[in-house]
Amino acid sequence: MSASRDSDSQETGSGRKKAVNKKSTATRPAAKRPGRKPAVKPRTVRSSTSTRAATAKAAPATRRPAARAKAAATGSREIPASNVAAKADAFELAWEKAQAAAQARRDKQPDAEVTELYKQLLRDKCLRAGTLGAATSVASLIPGLGAIASFAIDGIGDAAYTAELQQDLALTTFALYGRKPNEKERLRIVGWIATFGAGGSELIEQVGKMVARQLAKNLAGRLLRRGLPFAEVAYSTATHLAGTYFVGRRAQLYCIGLSDAESEILLESEKGVKLQVRRMKKLAQESVEAMEQRFGMPGRTLAILFRKLTGSDKS
Repeated sequence: MSASRDSDSQETGSGRKKAVNKKSTATRPAAKRPGRKPAVKPRTVRSSTSTRAATAKAAPATRRPAARAKAAATGSREIPASNVAAKADAFELAWEKAQAAAQARRDKQPDAEVTELYKQLLRDKCLRAGTLGAATSVASLIPGLGAIASFAIDGIGDAAYTAELQQDLALTTFALYGRKPNEKERLRIVGWIATFGAGGSELIEQVGKMVARQLAKNLAGRLLRRGLPFAEVAYSTATHLAGTYFVGRRAQLYCIGLSDAESEILLESEKGVKLQVRRMKKLAQESVEAMEQRFGMPGRTLAILFRKLTGSDKS
């Protein structure tokens, strides 16, 4: 009887050992099995390495100031503060001059309406520009007079002086109507001068040729008798005058509330151009006659004329 119990206990003990061995084998970690390598760790290492590399490359850009980063992204250059201040000071001086000129016209004619004062201003500036165009064409075509012309305009050049004349016309027009140009309106004035003032636009060339043909019919004989190239004189007069005229008209129409699109329809349509040409024809003829009257002795008289036109005789 005791022998059978001993055998039962041995079998039970061996069975427990086998169960324990099977359980320990089933719960053994996979990482400890031979021939198997963990696949997660290399990926983790590569990921952290690439992240550190990307961070290292991006670090200098994040340390750069925001203004420089924006300039580098847009490719724009920062305008020095000194240049901005200089332009602002130049505008303020020009505006003070325009205000004084407008007030002088009001004081001279206190009962005149703004429209009448503007018409007188436009006529005066157009006559000065037209006479300057006539005189510069004569000076450039007759040997020896080019130096006199350059000296009389103080060396700033015909185009630069004409642009200054047109800016004064536009600003004085604003002053007559009682409004100071803001930043956007200042840029608008610059755009008008760039479009019409230089005389290189298609419109100014077209109007210049139309006015020059009519001037040639009226003044060709008189200019030829004086030995002047009437075609060149007429065209230079007309283009100088036309550019100044359109700048002044754009400024006036803007001050009374018309947009650039509305002004373009009024001034630059086929009907509008014909009307402007009729108005400019008389001004151009007066300009040539003013130059002709002072052309008795070419050198001295042209020098006096240039100084009178540019205002350098007052200094």
